[in-house]
Amino acid sequence: MQNIDEGSFTVLNRETAAEQILYENPTVLNQLMTSTGKIGAGTIICGKYTVSHKMDVATGEADLYVCRCEGEAYVAKIYRGSRSIKTEVADTVKKLDSPYVAMVYETGLVDGCFVEILPFYKYGSLQGKRFEYEKLKSVIIPCLNEGLRVLHDADIIHKDLKPSNIMLTAEQDQVVLIDFGISSMKEEGNTIVMTRTGMTPEYSAPETFRNLYLEESDYYSLGVTIYELFCGTAPFRNMEPEEIERYVSVQKIPFPKEMPGDLKDLISALTYYDITNRKDKANPNRRWGYEEVKRWCTGDKMMVPGQGLRETGGIPPYTIGGTTYIDKQELIYALVEFWEEGKKQLFRGILSAYFKTFDLQAAGYCYDAQEEAARQFGKEEILYWQTLYLLSGKTREFFWRGEVFSGLPELGRAMVASLQEQGSGLDTEEDGLKTPEQPGQADDNPDKEYGESEFWGSILENRLLSAYIERMEAGEKGMLEALKGVEASYRSHYKRRDKLKYLYICGFLLSGEPEIMIAGRRFKTMSGFTTYVKEMIQGSYDSFKDFAHLMLDGERNLDPQLEGWLTALGKEDKLEQWRQEII
Repeated sequence: MQNIDEGSFTVLNRETAAEQILYENPTVLNQLMTSTGKIGAGTIICGKYTVSHKMDVATGEADLYVCRCEGEAYVAKIYRGSRSIKTEVADTVKKLDSPYVAMVYETGLVDGCFVEILPFYKYGSLQGKRFEYEKLKSVIIPCLNEGLRVLHDADIIHKDLKPSNIMLTAEQDQVVLIDFGISSMKEEGNTIVMTRTGMTPEYSAPETFRNLYLEESDYYSLGVTIYELFCGTAPFRNMEPEEIERYVSVQKIPFPKEMPGDLKDLISALTYYDITNRKDKANPNRRWGYEEVKRWCTGDKMMVPGQGLRETGGIPPYTIGGTTYIDKQELIYALVEFWEEGKKQLFRGILSAYFKTFDLQAAGYCYDAQEEAARQFGKEEILYWQTLYLLSGKTREFFWRGEVFSGLPELGRAMVASLQEQGSGLDTEEDGLKTPEQPGQADDNPDKEYGESEFWGSILENRLLSAYIERMEAGEKGMLEALKGVEASYRSHYKRRDKLKYLYICGFLLSGEPEIMIAGRRFKTMSGFTTYVKEMIQGSYDSFKDFAHLMLDGERNLDPQLEGWLTALGKEDKLEQWRQEII
């Protein structure tokens, strides 16, 4: 098996001895309890492991200590309070002898707390790492597949597979599965539990939200993990657990255009939602497992579940972006992803001719868009957007210019995060906020490179949010009227500062959780912000004045983010008071 080069892994503290090296990317969850401080250097654990130091990391259920025994470095994982790995899981893992599953050398008690002695992996986990396709296919995926086989053959379901629970070996030629703190033993082919404690929603299979854990659930997590190791982020970033649960129940993972087709097939097959046919090995419409992944790694071509069969929503082959699609929803995602190419195919009649052979209603939608575009010059993009929703049916996702959001809350959070990251940009031309020659004029140049702010601005400029709610969100009259007002205000103002303000107002309204970032600090409530300002005044009025003036431009207008935040919170009356305080 080929080596995983150091270019893919950052090595910390090269100059220190092995026992002083800390994980770069450990499993880090919410720290529920702090260390008692009773385990100091020199403490003997399990009769022979001498504690060197506490690792500067924390898992959700335990503290980690570097230990030494006969010149070798180990890790003592000491669970807090009554927490511990399940006894039957610990006993089973201790008996395993596999290069793909971390060994548990010993177990015992320390001050009444359960402890495991584990290997010390000085190169850390795969969290935050990205890999080329060939490295994934030839090294990482085969190792993980074999590790899951070993666990499943021992009747263990991991239940928390993710990059931070995958470690690089000392030889850097393979990876190893770790962390069985929430793992369970199978019972008649599956494990039923009454709690989701410890699960990581971003990597969890749809059935686990219904408290059903299977071998296939681990393979779903493997699919999401592979996605992250290639892309650098998980597909469900910035989403709440409830949103993830709704999304994975009805939608498929959208892929970036740079992902190879074979890797898309693998991830699609591993994250296939329906597990009804999981025991019918002859049925291609079931989530992939060990055998299928092994065959994929050798280059064997297999039918991807959910594709190619008419009774499962299949359609005649259609090619766009170099990939051929035989599933309608997958084709819709592709038309969103390859936005400019899709527009060309729609308005050149290619899509209408395609649908005419088997779906006259869809063909009619395409014909209508072609005819409307001929009557209204410059409206191609909004017509393309409308047509995608007609073709996709009742989907609640928000599509625009190659991006897919699970709904308006995710759209709002992404908008605010993007604006906060790039700053106000009021004195630059790079922020992308246009000043149209006429109110409401939209730029439909198909060759245009869109900036971040202009991307968000185009949504308001084209009044897409109110159109989306009118189509998808019946009954949301209050939000509809608010967004119509924001869209109108955005379209009627020409100053960059004003446009930025209305983008922030929109983002805060949609997110449902307005959070402002000022001078490196985040505030979720007006009371928290005012408390901070009062404390600053009491500490140093000059510091307060300096802070306050950061919030003003040359015309003594408030920072667009702050003004947008106060407006979204319904605190417009505070705006004039703030200006007077500063002046």
